[in-house]
Amino acid sequence: SFVGKTYLNARGTWNNVIVQAKYKIHLSEESYGLDQYKGEVIWRNEKSDCSITEYDVLYDGPASLVISLGHNNYKTETYIVETTYIAFALKKTSMTFACNIPIAQTENNQLLILSNPMYVNIFSSKKIQPFNTDLFSYINTKFVYLEYTIKRTVTNLYENLTKKQSNTYCNLSLASYNLSEFAYTISEGSGYVAIKNGEIIYLQKCKPLNVEISIQNSCFNELPVLFNNKTFFMTPKTHILQPYGNQIDCSDNLPPLFKKMENINNPQSLKPDTTLTWSYESSDNFMTAGIYTLDKMKALQNYLMFPQESETVQRNLIRQTLTLARNLGTALCGMSLKPSEELMKLVSAYSYS
Repeated sequence: SFVGKTYLNARGTWNNVIVQAKYKIHLSEESYGLDQYKGEVIWRNEKSDCSITEYDVLYDGPASLVISLGHNNYKTETYIVETTYIAFALKKTSMTFACNIPIAQTENNQLLILSNPMYVNIFSSKKIQPFNTDLFSYINTKFVYLEYTIKRTVTNLYENLTKKQSNTYCNLSLASYNLSEFAYTISEGSGYVAIKNGEIIYLQKCKPLNVEISIQNSCFNELPVLFNNKTFFMTPKTHILQPYGNQIDCSDNLPPLFKKMENINNPQSLKPDTTLTWSYESSDNFMTAGIYTLDKMKALQNYLMFPQESETVQRNLIRQTLTLARNLGTALCGMSLKPSEELMKLVSAYSYS
């Protein structure tokens, strides 16, 4: 006999019931199977022995990620490092894996970028052997860094010139509709008046005067002042005196305010920016800094020059020893010269020190 149990699913709960289930078993082979949505599925497992000691850490530290959009909104990601001794730029091409760790592939197949904070401590820095130094990578990263520097400088120049051109267009439009605003914008300050005669505009600087504030019962868009015991009205921004003012309704919520006349919170200040702020950015460390430090490049130089220098050092040691033997005569009979292998060890230690 069967004894019922409690059964629970998405539709509800049943007590003391017997549930009949139906299973489907699909037969598949290794790296082959059937998917109910995609159909036949074939995959490949790449099995390879990997060790983190097979990778050298060239740089471990902060970097700048620059994302630029090209044609058809193609996104280019470039990693930039600029320090006193290290300077390089690498472009990300795709994502791949190193020891089952997701990394970024660059234009140079031997240079990989690990930016995931979960795995940055897996690879540790160690002393790089001279024979592992890649001169092509050293030169190529310099060219990419130089290209980025030129692109960044030229882009900033283009944006600055475009902004300058836009400001010029705005000033020209003001000249046709508002001479007061045009005078204030061109002169970048108050005390100027613009006079249009024909197809030319004259910009005249006014003489500064000492005035006093005049208290009025009415409200004006201009500031009432006294000059030579006569009432004038000082225009906003340009601060030009005129005999008449534009009377407005007095309001405690929206009163006319002028700079340094009332104690109020500083409002947001907007003014035209026509100053050219672009300057050329020089790659100061381009000749000395690179993906390898100066010490690593010096070690590589010693490694490349070792075969020639070692032979020269051995000959000098032999010549000095023979010269000493001639001078001392038979005094060297009880002395033993170092074999060639020991001389090579001394030379190697000297060359890599």
